[in-house]
This record gives sequence, C-alpha cells and structure tokens, in this order.
Amino acid sequence: MRPLKAALLMATEDLLMPARRVLDELGARVVFEQGALVNLAAALSRMAQARPDVVLVEIAELGDRLAQVFREVRAIHGPPLLVAVHTAADAERILEAMRAGACEFVYPPLEVHLKVALERVASELFGRRRQNAGGKTLGFFSAKGGCGATTIACHVAAELQRQTPQKILLADLDLEAGLVRFLMKTKSEYSVLDAAHNIHRLDEHFWRALVSNGMPRLDVIAAPAVAASAEPPQEETFQRVIRFARSLYDWIVVDLGRSLSPRTMTALEEIDQGFLVTTLEVPALYQAKQLITTLLSSGYGSDRLHVLLNRAPKRPEVTLEEVQAMLGLPVYAVLPNDYVALNEAYTGGELLEPGGGLATHFARLAAKIANLPEPRKRTKFSLLG
Repeated sequence: MRPLKAALLMATEDLLMPARRVLDELGARVVFEQGALVNLAAALSRMAQARPDVVLVEIAELGDRLAQVFREVRAIHGPPLLVAVHTAADAERILEAMRAGACEFVYPPLEVHLKVALERVASELFGRRRQNAGGKTLGFFSAKGGCGATTIACHVAAELQRQTPQKILLADLDLEAGLVRFLMKTKSEYSVLDAAHNIHRLDEHFWRALVSNGMPRLDVIAAPAVAASAEPPQEETFQRVIRFARSLYDWIVVDLGRSLSPRTMTALEEIDQGFLVTTLEVPALYQAKQLITTLLSSGYGSDRLHVLLNRAPKRPEVTLEEVQAMLGLPVYAVLPNDYVALNEAYTGGELLEPGGGLATHFARLAAKIANLPEPRKRTKFSLLG
C-alpha cells in the first residue's frame, strides 16, 4: 500500500497498542497522537500542521460530540479520511459514525480489521491523488554511487521533450552531487533549495525565476552549485515542491541521487513511478536488493517500482532471469555500456545526439514510460536485450 501519514485520537491502551502495531507493520507514519480531547481546538490546530492522510478516532468517549468532532476533523486541509475505532461492532454506533463521515468502522481484533481497513484507505487515497495530481512524476535513483541515475534522468527528460508536445520539468534532488546543473548547462543561479525555502510564496511567477530553460518545453531546476550552508528545509518540503510542480508540467523527472535518504523516502511518496538504477556489479546488485526490500516493506507498491539495468556488457556472465530472481522484481529495461560515447558527449558539454547507440536505448526507454510507439525498430542486443 502507499505509505500513509496517520493521526491517532485514542486513549484506551487496549485499542491504542494494537493500532500502533498495525500502522507500523504497514509502514504508516504516525504524525500526531493525542488521548482525551480536552482541548479540541488545540488538537485540530496541531493536526492540521501535521497534514495526516487518515485519522483514527476512538469514539467511545466522544458521546454527543461525535458528529461535531468528525465535522471539525474533516475540515482540515486534505481532508483526511476518518476511521472510527470502537470496542465492539455496535450497530447503532456504526450507523452514527458513518453518518458523521467515517469511511471505516473497526473493532477488535484490530490486527485483522484495522489492517484491512487501512489497505482500503490507502488504495482510495492513491487513486484520488493520481486522478487529481496533474503531471506524472518519475523518480530515478541509483543503488550505489556511479550507477548512472543522473545520466538516465537527463536523457529521459530530453527524450520526453522530443517525443511529446508536453511540458517537462527535470528536477535535481541530489543535493550532494548536483550533476544535473552540469549536464544540462543550467544557467539559473537559483536551485531547488530556493523553492523549498520559499514554499509558502511559491507561485508560477516566482517559479519562473528559479528554473532554467535550455530546450523548448523542458525546464530544469537544479541542485545548488555548491553545498548549502543554510539550515536545510524539512524533508516534507521537497514533497510539496514536487506537488506544486505537478500543476505546471505534464511530466516531472526527478533525480533522487543514490540509495535511500530520508529526503528520498519522503519524495517518493509523490513519485508515481520509481526507477532503481543498478549495474551487474555485485555490490550494486546487493545494494539494489536491500533498497527493494526496504521500499516494498515500507509500502511502496511493486507496480510503481522498476529496475533499470545499466551498463550491461555484450556478453554478461549472468542471465536476465538470474538477475530478476536475485532482485525479486522484473527488469524494466536494459541499457548497454557505451562509456566512450557518453564521455565524448560530456566533454563537449552536450547530451548524446539522438539516433545512435545508447541514445536509441534512452529514446526507447522514454517511449516505454510514456506509452508511445518505439522511435525505431528494435535491434538485437546481446543476451539481455
């Protein structure tokens, strides 16, 4: 299921403890918790800042306030979905909670009923977000340093610009390396950090001052040119930057850097399709397996996570089937090793010229992602082609 942010308005330990266990098992994050609602206004204010996806409310102590509390919670920005929690399957209380706006009513054993309910909630939220989100988001990240996620992200963004009439954003969230600025020859002195630090004043006019435009319909927002000395913004702020960009672009291609940092994990909540880039080197495959396990156990759906095998040799020592069995996911695409062509292009300050060798594979990858016809007929490529 998609990772959830949950708030708990629960005081009874016999309900609270199993609820916490279920949330932990599903990879949900508790962003707000309070027992007795002595001061409803203060609780609502803090909850609004936490922006939960779902609120679990123990209804036994609410009495005549149930409808009021539910109405106030549903007025929070989002709004969050409400799950009523009770000690038993009381028909009268079920009807009362549903009329007040609860989407689910659960009772012990919560390990069974709450888990099923939250899976339905996550599915509904993800469907709602996909319908209303706007542009599609693609995130590229490497199993370890040097696997080539930045190179792939830049070329996929450029190919989407060539193959579609749509507006594309290439965003660099790899604050440590920040190679998108170099590869795309970004002219703007501003960066994604400027967007994050000014999230409350972010509008289309301000945004235009931050991005660089090197190709028609392709904007780039780079990482800082040098390591930032200012205090970094909260991780969730980058999530909000991506969410804002959805309203302006048809495609948002995000370079997430290497491995899984807290920033990457938070950003992935806004990423429709994640692309894990690995090579056939043993350390890279080992790390890729660890990252896949972490993401799937945290609730990132296997249908949204794709493996890209980069720099594949012409005569690999392992088969594609063996790689897939090792990683536990199918390989979405295989890209050949063409270090010489890439090095020559980068030396000249350019991306690969379309139409040849590795560039054709990038074009095919972009076409597959965008569900477009292949730009050229497929040519035979080694054992893994």
